[in-house]
Amino acid sequence: ERASLRPLVIEEAAQTPGGPRPLAVLAVVASLLAAVYWLGMRRGRTVQPRKPPAAARAPASGVGPDAAAVGGTPQAVGKYRILSTIGRGGMGEVFAADDPLLGRKVALKRMRAELASEPGIRERFLQEARIISHLTHPYIVSLYDVLEEGGDVYLVFEFIDGKPLSTVMAERRRIPMAETVRLMNYVCQAVDIAHRNRILHRDLKPSNIMVDANGFAKVMDFGIAREAKESVSRMTHTDSSGTLAYMAPEQHMGQSHRASDVYALGV
Repeated sequence: ERASLRPLVIEEAAQTPGGPRPLAVLAVVASLLAAVYWLGMRRGRTVQPRKPPAAARAPASGVGPDAAAVGGTPQAVGKYRILSTIGRGGMGEVFAADDPLLGRKVALKRMRAELASEPGIRERFLQEARIISHLTHPYIVSLYDVLEEGGDVYLVFEFIDGKPLSTVMAERRRIPMAETVRLMNYVCQAVDIAHRNRILHRDLKPSNIMVDANGFAKVMDFGIAREAKESVSRMTHTDSSGTLAYMAPEQHMGQSHRASDVYALGV
């Protein structure tokens, strides 16, 4: 557009009686300077290096060809192939993984480095995981396996296609009474079977209850989450015990009983 204005300005100046006026001369000079500046800007833009295409950049999710170097996410653990990162919690990171031998999806929980580095805590954690692995029930998230690889400890859990109850409550704000009773029935059955097997949960709260796509509730992290959080608290001298509102009074003094889980259920 600037280039198209130049002939018009020059022509008007040439047709002015008595020669070009000072204003017309200034207009011609300004037009020439603007054209030079515009050409310089275009040349400056052409020599700038271009960014690499999106396909050549490192994946933002940390899962891909260079996943082992991005975000510390492994590509595979044992026979399990990592698909994505689900989240992070008090126990550590959680990954969605594929079991190629059985053709099913699982959830891998990698224990926090603070726990894996201490032999005493590590062994106590693994011992509790072995006990929980024998706890099977339709309303309890199953623990399939325990793996140790590269100095890390992984727990292999049943993958639940759903959301934590805490997320459901936050999204819906209010849950109808009939649905609440049904969900509580599932959770109570899970806690009852655990108590019959002399296993306490010790960290029962909405974020440890999964609601699957069919509306069934499944309780997860029996005993393991509390053991992990208490161990981190002792090592780092910080409070990692979780949500205090769901803890029974005796738990604040380091004691847990069956009634402690019932108290959390009531809350």
